[in-house]
Order: sequence, then C-alpha cells, then structure tokens
Amino acid sequence: MAEPVIKGSDKEREFTMHTFVSPYGALALMTLTFLEIVLAVDNVIFISILSSKLPGSQQGQARRMGLLFAMVTSILLLLFLIWIIKLTAPLFYISSAPSPDAISF
Repeated sequence: MAEPVIKGSDKEREFTMHTFVSPYGALALMTLTFLEIVLAVDNVIFISILSSKLPGSQQGQARRMGLLFAMVTSILLLLFLIWIIKLTAPLFYISSAPSPDAISF
C-alpha cells in the first residue's frame, strides 16, 4: 500500500489512484458512500413528513426547497471538511500556546 506523497514546503498531499483502490481506501470510500445514502434518505423522509402538513398547493415547492437546502448544506459541509483536511498548522491550543499565531483557551 502506497503512502501519500508529501511534496513542496507546504506539505500538500498528493493522492494517487492506488490510494483509493487499496483496501483501506476502498473501505473508507464505501463507508462514506453508505453514510451519504443514509443521510439522503433521512432528509427525504423528514422533508416529506414536514411538507405533508402543508396545503397541497405548497407541498411540491416545500419539498424542492427542503431538498435544495439539504444539498447546499451538504456541499458546504464537505467544502469545510476539505479546508480542515488541508490545514497544516493548529488554529488554537487548549492548554498553552507555543506559537504566537495560535489562539489559546
């Protein structure tokens, strides 16, 4: 199994196709796919239940708006996750801050 290649001074990870077809990569991909499917079905059920309480003329529009909001929220959360993965230095420390740039709590 090939490890991610570290290139450049910013320690950016370069993933090859071998990373995704390795047993660990395939398991991670299947797990994430399963979770996305479960959450999508949960969104559809929840939105259907809520929109069924509206008058018939508004149900279709409520379903479309709810699904659109769920999709946009999922995409924004995935983009935020990508940003977190690409971080190379801590944003904050819990006990003491060894770096003057970090926030200490």
